[in-house]
Amino acid sequence: MHQEALPAESERLLQQAWIQASNQTDLVLGIDDFAIKKGHTYNTGIHDLRGKPC
Repeated sequence: MHQEALPAESERLLQQAWIQASNQTDLVLGIDDFAIKKGHTYNTGIHDLRGKPC
């Protein structure tokens, strides 16, 4: 059952985060760690969640 509910809940939380970020007057940052190739060097991305240039 949770496999069916998980995508819907994830989408709901994503929409809630976007609404909260767009209503903020301050900078809203998101951080994402990722690997270009599995098991290799990792990178960190820093994003402005309001969608405006930093």
